[in-house]
Amino acid sequence: MAGSVIRNYTIEVDKINKKSVFSIYPYPVEVLTPNGWENIQEEFEELQAKNLDDNYTLTPDEEQLYQEYKQLADSFYENKIASTIILDTVDPTGIDIVGRDRVQHVLDAETREQIPFGREFAYVHGASKLSGTIILPYDDYSDVYVVSDVDEDGIAELTYVKTKEETDGVRPYYEKVEGQTYIYVDHFSGGGGTQADPYIVSTEQDLNDVRKKPNAWYLQDRDIVMGSFQSGEGFTPIKSFTGIYDGGGFYIKSLYINSSTSETGLFGVCGWGGLIRNLRLIHPNISSSKSNVAALIGTAYNAKIYNCNVVGGEIIGGGNVGAIVGYGSSDLRQAGYLNTNTEIYYCYNYKCVIRTTGNNAGGIAGNLTNGYNGYIGITNVYSTGLVEDITVAKERTGIGGLIGFNSGSSFTNGFWDMEKSTCTYSALGKGLSTSEMKDMSSFLNWSFDIYWYMSEDYNEGYPEHRQFIRYSQGLGEEANPFIITTEFDLNQMRWFRQGYYFRFEDDIKMTEHQTGNGFMPIGFDLVGKEQYVKAYINGNNRSIANLFIYRPANTHVGLFGVISGGLIENLDIIDPNLTGKQYVSPFGYVSNAKLSNCHTDTFASSMIKGTFVGGLVGQVHGGAIIEDCSSNVNISTTNYGGGFVSSLGGNPIIRRCYASGKGENTGGYIAGFFGNIEDSSTCLVEDCFTNTELNGTSVGLFGGYVGRYSQGAIVRRSIAYGKGYYSEGFSGFLASKSTYESPASWTQNFWDRTLNSNAATSFGAAGITTAELKFLGTYNNSSGWDFTSLWLLEQKYNNGYPVLRKLLPVDTPILGFRNEFGKYYTDNAGERLRYLEFGTLVASQTSSPKPVWVQNNADFPVNQLKAWVDSATVAKGMEIDLSMSDTPFLPAQELAFNGILARGGAEKFYVRIKSDITVKTGGTFDLRAKASPM
Repeated sequence: MAGSVIRNYTIEVDKINKKSVFSIYPYPVEVLTPNGWENIQEEFEELQAKNLDDNYTLTPDEEQLYQEYKQLADSFYENKIASTIILDTVDPTGIDIVGRDRVQHVLDAETREQIPFGREFAYVHGASKLSGTIILPYDDYSDVYVVSDVDEDGIAELTYVKTKEETDGVRPYYEKVEGQTYIYVDHFSGGGGTQADPYIVSTEQDLNDVRKKPNAWYLQDRDIVMGSFQSGEGFTPIKSFTGIYDGGGFYIKSLYINSSTSETGLFGVCGWGGLIRNLRLIHPNISSSKSNVAALIGTAYNAKIYNCNVVGGEIIGGGNVGAIVGYGSSDLRQAGYLNTNTEIYYCYNYKCVIRTTGNNAGGIAGNLTNGYNGYIGITNVYSTGLVEDITVAKERTGIGGLIGFNSGSSFTNGFWDMEKSTCTYSALGKGLSTSEMKDMSSFLNWSFDIYWYMSEDYNEGYPEHRQFIRYSQGLGEEANPFIITTEFDLNQMRWFRQGYYFRFEDDIKMTEHQTGNGFMPIGFDLVGKEQYVKAYINGNNRSIANLFIYRPANTHVGLFGVISGGLIENLDIIDPNLTGKQYVSPFGYVSNAKLSNCHTDTFASSMIKGTFVGGLVGQVHGGAIIEDCSSNVNISTTNYGGGFVSSLGGNPIIRRCYASGKGENTGGYIAGFFGNIEDSSTCLVEDCFTNTELNGTSVGLFGGYVGRYSQGAIVRRSIAYGKGYYSEGFSGFLASKSTYESPASWTQNFWDRTLNSNAATSFGAAGITTAELKFLGTYNNSSGWDFTSLWLLEQKYNNGYPVLRKLLPVDTPILGFRNEFGKYYTDNAGERLRYLEFGTLVASQTSSPKPVWVQNNADFPVNQLKAWVDSATVAKGMEIDLSMSDTPFLPAQELAFNGILARGGAEKFYVRIKSDITVKTGGTFDLRAKASPM
């Protein structure tokens, strides 16, 4: 559907009310042109009126247009019954509306539900996460329903919608007004309960309703404080849960259950493949006179529990009592359930008191009994909660600090606090003192970089799970994104990588991941979390420097592993040093997502190594869009490498981008821009250039290899003028392609044959001289080139070769202030490029010193260099100090640097900021510098 070139609807974006209004028609009203979507409705309605006018005769051109439109209307007629659809978004990208003939799975769903009469309908593709309103043109419906196939498995689910009165105005509902029917939905699909579109749990009532469909997928999207269910028996445990409940890193607070039955907890029984993950319970109050009692799951039978914890509260039961699980078992005699062993991974109990009147109680689990050929796996768990026998005789058995009773479980890396629990015994695990429990070295083989974190700021110094450490600024929403200022913030993104919004507010120099395997790519597998990135990241024109990754056995190695949807924009990666097995690049694999104004650059040194290596991205797939991006790094590969991208598959678009730097290989293909276009790809590469220097086996100045069935792949208006060296083959533009067929639309491409006189003439481009490449007339004689708004040809830029206007290099100041990796704070005209960021400071606070470099960009050396604070720009109550060193920091308002500063040389100094108690806002100031030429 994403490849539609005809629309039977129009889209009007209402930015004020943050909505997109889709007006539906049965016939085509918009067509996709090279300049975007164009409305043809008015033009052809005018032609229709002229054709019906007996006093007017169509001209030959009008007659041809009229016949073309009639043919178009006949071919694409769809009787869509919805008159208007309003979605709560200002970005309708990726949304398509089609009729019944294109969604057989919806018709199948109606057949399965035995719908006696199905009207025509509009099916909205790509809006399953959006709320909105459907306006139907009639009000004579006996049933109202929505049908969705959000997991795209070809099997749609039909959901009936109730009236506004029946739901008390809680979405989804419908109402009939003045002859029309309005359907109001929380999620456009109506909530499918599938993996791709889980039911959303936002309130106590949502939580209580989970029991109605115990085999569905659920996602909690906010913290829930239980105000209801606080008397009598309280909340009734959810029994026989076999679905997936993802807490999303949120909590449920003050869960109250007072039961007289066994199997008591938020989930009384979870089993047969059921999964609970990423959930925190705060101050639960759970009691039962019977056995199998816990805050989370009373009885876990062939179930999985990942990344869950209980904080505070009290659990009382009559035996088999724990914070996470009361009784756990696994029995593979249950036919039809695959991989349903019971697992408890990355869970903890912090200060939750466990009390029992029967046998078997533990800080994590009361009783773990393995069944027939089953498996119970426990790893990375701990408990600090008090565990006690509350009978008078104190003779109950199986009272353990971590696990009360165990039979046949597989266990690694579990600990309990012997002092806080008052237990010296546990069926599994290792007991530690309180001080040892707060010492990271006690937790051997725990991942404190990925899963865990230890600080006095969290859990009084006991380990905290990283996904429950929230950002200090922002809510992760579009209007209030998470704020990224440190390497710690960057590392935390892996736990919030789907559906959240981020904005960088400072450049980040990476210092904590410079040894061993280095940084773990965001998007690599995590227990209990999604396996890809679908976030909305605004780099805010900030940079990440010194990204180091050494994972020679891994695929999709980069800052981001796999990006599947979402948006990344305005972000630079400086001096990356990456090694991987396959598809290695700074930004990773990009599918059905957008990269805009993202760049890689080399300030000190860079190297990207592996197979299928790209200077910016590794693989680009599906409907991905990459625009206004660049790469300037060094790549080395054993096969298939591109200065910009290694491999293109599907129907992605790359436009207005360039590649520089160096590339080398020891086998296969190396190219200046792309390494490989995969079989059957219909990719588009346009308005791009490369000056990458290449040295390898089979070399193409622009492209490496184009696979079979890729006649629809397009490369146009692109230039290659790098220098190539080779051992086996060298082509001026494309190294090689499948011999079976050729792409049809490679036009207006050029390569520099003056620099590469030994390069063979290649498919898809003309070899011309350097002088011709630098001559505007060359492009004026070729259709499609835009040197007014897109390209620029001036001697001072790019050594006289064409350059993209959006990607012009910064005009650096003669004496410029920059950060450690070459990013300037202003350009030569004084336009601000970034701030020297000190973070959020409170009144009367003094910041930590920040390093700054003043660099000589003149064509000659200078001396008598001075730097000072422009006092006129400093707000009242603020004080800005400079110093040659940070330890000690010797405050001054002006610094004088001794000696000669060579051309391209730089001097380092430090800046700090402080304020008095009266200052509430402010903090911007100007630095100045001057020197004498030599």
